[in-house]
Amino acid sequence: ARCNFCPHSSMKRKPQSIDERLWIKMLSEISNWQVLPQRILPFLTNEPFFDKEIIRRCNDIYNFVPSALIDFYTIGALFTPKVIEGLSNLKNLGSITISLHHSDPFNYSLTTGLNLEKTVTSIKLLLDSG
Repeated sequence: ARCNFCPHSSMKRKPQSIDERLWIKMLSEISNWQVLPQRILPFLTNEPFFDKEIIRRCNDIYNFVPSALIDFYTIGALFTPKVIEGLSNLKNLGSITISLHHSDPFNYSLTTGLNLEKTVTSIKLLLDSG
């Protein structure tokens, strides 16, 4: 997506995956906090489902902090059968908030650079999965 409200165009860093050792180290440290987080959002300023490892990362969170729920904020365009299956198997899914931004195809495309019909199809796939 090329959302015109996202800071990606002014960011100096390129989106990249977190180093696996650092990821596990962070979760290990969090698991030792006296007050554990109630919710964890496993992404920065990006689309969480762009990360091919997001479901595994959520399972990692559950393994280290089983009491924490996972929340997602998404544009909803990347729900595939594989992602949906992964989400349905999570033991710690809290919420999925979808920001559609526009219901008009032209304005949606202008704002996000995406095709509204394809995004709605993706969202329906998630909703129809039960």
